[in-house]
Amino acid sequence: MLKLFNTLGKRIETFRPANEEVINIFTCGPSVYQRSHIGNFRTFLFEDILVRYLGYSGYTVNRGMNFTDIEDKALREAERTRRSVTHLTEENIRKFIEEMNLLKMKMPDYLPKASDAVDQAVEIIDLLLDLKAAYWYHGNVSSTDLIWPNGPPKSGGFIEIRTQECGGTWGISSCGMDIKEATQSTGIQGLEKGGLPGTSRIQV
Repeated sequence: MLKLFNTLGKRIETFRPANEEVINIFTCGPSVYQRSHIGNFRTFLFEDILVRYLGYSGYTVNRGMNFTDIEDKALREAERTRRSVTHLTEENIRKFIEEMNLLKMKMPDYLPKASDAVDQAVEIIDLLLDLKAAYWYHGNVSSTDLIWPNGPPKSGGFIEIRTQECGGTWGISSCGMDIKEATQSTGIQGLEKGGLPGTSRIQV
């Protein structure tokens, strides 16, 4: 019996697949502005073990893993090294796949690139904005679960906000931004210490 920790509900739950025969898994792959390091591969190896265990348990597993090959960090690194973004990211993708093979990891069935789905991503973001499920903040779009009819589920997650002061995505407390300031900045009511459960960020 497989049990997994559900970060949304913050509890260990027995794995019950929606399909008794086929398991579809999507996992975030590397940001390929640089070569992946051993800490990155720790995550990918865990996912590899999970996929193998599900296969061992009799399931057919379809796995997708994306490459984030278009983002601010890739643009900056390409400029710094005087290469095109494509040259930079393709080289790091090639190295990543080589190192997956060295570690004898199972290759995912699908390896899409973020750059191949920019138009679709923009359409989804526009839809979230139209539904008031997302909002602009300092040039980025964040999505919130506050539109859930029964309120946000309980979890220990952090609201993620990218600010110029922080230089990246962090939990509110990590930015030195207190709850009152965060509420005023985002217009979101009901923030609690530790951040809003179940909130994610989409960068555009």
